[in-house]
Amino acid sequence: MFWTALGCIGLAGMVTVFVASTDGRYFGKKLAYVIYNQLGPIIMVSSRDRRKWNSLIGKLDIAGEKRVLDVGTAMGGLPNAIASQPGFEGEAVGIDWSPKMIRVATKRAAKSGLEDRVAFQVVDVRRGLPFGDGQFDLVFCIGLIETLSEPDFVLRELKRVLRPDGIMVVSLYHGWSSWGYSLPYGWYLKNLAALGLDQVERMTYRKRHDLIVARSRAIPVIPSLLRTSPESSPGFRPGDLHS
Repeated sequence: MFWTALGCIGLAGMVTVFVASTDGRYFGKKLAYVIYNQLGPIIMVSSRDRRKWNSLIGKLDIAGEKRVLDVGTAMGGLPNAIASQPGFEGEAVGIDWSPKMIRVATKRAAKSGLEDRVAFQVVDVRRGLPFGDGQFDLVFCIGLIETLSEPDFVLRELKRVLRPDGIMVVSLYHGWSSWGYSLPYGWYLKNLAALGLDQVERMTYRKRHDLIVARSRAIPVIPSLLRTSPESSPGFRPGDLHS
């Protein structure tokens, strides 16, 4: 009886994470929203990502008065990490469709004294972004776009709010973690190029989870940026981002 109950709890947990992470594609949007909004702060732990955020921020040279957007920010780990960096005097904006997540993110920013450099807002990205064209130097969308039913629309919106010389960062899952909601690397290359972001670099973020950094080829490459993708650079090492 004990093992049966334990197995049922484990299965329920797996289904919960799957429904939330796939944006209700298989079990309905309403259920996905309830699970993500109510249980998100419990099942999604952002503190473990802080070291990786700091490494990524350093590689992308995020400093000065830059304006940064994080789409699907969850509990605001990335915007808060950016705003807390020495030398950052810009604004980090985080958006998410969960009011509960945004409340947690806002409280964390206030607790760290970052209110003057961070802003959070409840936004359903499937309806578009509530920002004017070319407002951000960097746009992040990590762990979200591949879960949506219209990823091409969202990608266009990310590009629309990006400045001509800006940088877009999206995620690429591979291996078993990509089951059910991954977009192939070729899809990103094709659609990013169509938007004028034809200089693409791929970096390791987590095991079975890479990041794609895209910009216009006319923009010079930041020397400190990570290696290019495995397809174009035989020297790429899967563990480059892990310290």
